[in-house]
Amino acid sequence: MNWLILYFAFLTHVSGFHYYADASEVKCFTEELSVDVSIVGAYKMTVRDSNTGLYNEVEGSSMKIVVHSVETNHNLVDTTGMNKGTFRFTAAETGMHKICMTPFVSGWGSSKTKIYMDIQYGPNDEDEAEKSDKGVKSAEFQNLKGMTEVIDRLISEIRMHLKSQKEIEEGVRELSEAVNSRTYQFTLIQMIILGLTCVWQLSQLKTFFQTKKLV
Repeated sequence: MNWLILYFAFLTHVSGFHYYADASEVKCFTEELSVDVSIVGAYKMTVRDSNTGLYNEVEGSSMKIVVHSVETNHNLVDTTGMNKGTFRFTAAETGMHKICMTPFVSGWGSSKTKIYMDIQYGPNDEDEAEKSDKGVKSAEFQNLKGMTEVIDRLISEIRMHLKSQKEIEEGVRELSEAVNSRTYQFTLIQMIILGLTCVWQLSQLKTFFQTKKLV
């Protein structure tokens, strides 16, 4: 197995390059990564046509991708994909990481391949998604809390309004009862006065008639 170690620095968020390899030849790219750095790689493999010398995509070809952490001695990625695709991983520890690519070509006269690579790196997307999700949940919680406070305030206002309405009704009822009581008393006094007036008038008439000897 031939190992070609290429050191490349990720000076920007995206690094694009291409390289040549024979079929079944393993080529590795080594990079020192910090913990929780996320790598997303996109690749496309073309095969050289021995008649024209041009490189074309070939159906049935495949690419084996192995990402090995030197620090932990574990493979973060170990998969075989089509002639073009993507892969991703997140550095679990700070240290050297080795990305190894192995092209396979079946049923093709030439064994020369040309591989295009685009590497993008940055913070752990899952962590960012988790932080974003927490931010959304926090905003939703604050909205719910605000709505709850508004509802509580409305309930308090309704209770105060009902209490005030009840006090007003009680005041109106007491006033009505007082007015009715006074009206009853006034009517009773009027009836007594009217009765006394009638008795007095009858007494005066009797005296008048007696004086005039009409009775």
